[in-house]
Amino acid sequence: MDTGMGRLGFTPDRLDKVISRLKEIQNIEIEGLMSHFSSSEKRDEYGMSQYMRFKDAIEKVKGWGIKPKILHMANSGALLNYREAFFSMVRVGISLYGSYPDSGLWGSLGVKQAMKLISKIALIKEFPPGCSLSYGGTFVTQKHTRVAYIPVGYADGYPRALSNKGSVLIKDHRCSIIGRICMDWFLVDVTGYEDIHENEDVILLGQSDTDSITADEIAEVSGTIPYEILCNIAKRAQRIYV
Repeated sequence: MDTGMGRLGFTPDRLDKVISRLKEIQNIEIEGLMSHFSSSEKRDEYGMSQYMRFKDAIEKVKGWGIKPKILHMANSGALLNYREAFFSMVRVGISLYGSYPDSGLWGSLGVKQAMKLISKIALIKEFPPGCSLSYGGTFVTQKHTRVAYIPVGYADGYPRALSNKGSVLIKDHRCSIIGRICMDWFLVDVTGYEDIHENEDVILLGQSDTDSITADEIAEVSGTIPYEILCNIAKRAQRIYV
């Protein structure tokens, strides 16, 4: 049911016509009914109107002698803001990853970050002052600089917008990304961290012993939403399910 999202589904004014047609087809059985909130990260009049339209649709379907077994409308934001819309199941999406649909809800569900994106240092080089690093010369060393090379880039779904702004975790040190992120590489300033060596783990997303980098943090720095960060991780990145 399209109760106000303006995406897929039948609008309430078409419901009678749709059900009438479906009942003429003997090999179709209506198992369930679903809808989707457009702005569940906040509780407001529009969201409640969507909920009421869905409730009305359920009653109308029952009036046709149909008893759907499965009814669902609530997404991650609705877990907090529209508990009356739980029906027979809820569809948690971003909450499964330990993120939130809106920064204003941060911490309210008590979820923990589930995804971790890790690479390794492929190479470490040292540069004197005045050296231009990566494309476009957007970073020039101001002092003797120790640089770690990470074999991940925007082809892996790592945001190019993190160029000269993002950070990673290496041996519990928060290290800055320097220069432009390339298709398959990015550079990290590890100056002063003599305990960091080649082949060390690099946490791009996830938790170290004392710090963490969340999808929400990456999204804020990149000027986007955590959904995009989590969905954009490319297929060539190896998945390990634990």
